[in-house]
Amino acid sequence: MSIKTRKGLAFSAFLFLVACSMTSATLDSYVDANYSSGQIKRVVVLPITNTRLTVGQSTELNRAFTQTLHQRNPSLAIVGSSEAVVKLNEANLANDWAVFLANYSTSGIPDTKTVDRVGSALNVDAIIQGSIVHIFQQDSMGWSYPITRVSVRYTMIGVKEGKVLWELTGEGKDQPYGYAASPIFDAIKIAVYKILDAIPFYKQIKSK
Repeated sequence: MSIKTRKGLAFSAFLFLVACSMTSATLDSYVDANYSSGQIKRVVVLPITNTRLTVGQSTELNRAFTQTLHQRNPSLAIVGSSEAVVKLNEANLANDWAVFLANYSTSGIPDTKTVDRVGSALNVDAIIQGSIVHIFQQDSMGWSYPITRVSVRYTMIGVKEGKVLWELTGEGKDQPYGYAASPIFDAIKIAVYKILDAIPFYKQIKSK
């Protein structure tokens, strides 16, 4: 069986599961008042943070996000996650970024010095970081549907400004008709697809 055929079957299986479930998604968004996507020429999309994702799942989400950015603005230069990880390790910044993420998740205040060092090492105008911020999963208790609910957040931080330019938080909920809760990754994809529809990145149209 070819890789293309396997991917097609996997996607068809996901659509079948969605059709056999009650699914929903919500979105909470923040965009800085001074943000202009035209000022961003080069970005990096770092691997989504969560230890419960497999490497393949993380890669799939990163690829979907990168492809959406490219569709919105084909002229945008995008540094892939694999390349970024190599460069961060070469610059001894991988641990610094991990500490930055841990501190930012609790304080909500970006460490501008770390942002500047990482941005310079990757030669980008902005850093996009995804993370899983909440997971709830419960099988049916006999009188209720099973449920899997996940919140995913993507944040773009401007290197020059050292602040959050936009942040999108999507919640995906999946309640299948059965007794066992859906896999966590199914709810994650529902949340991420909601976010992809709202990414505030658009191709700049030159005035005549």
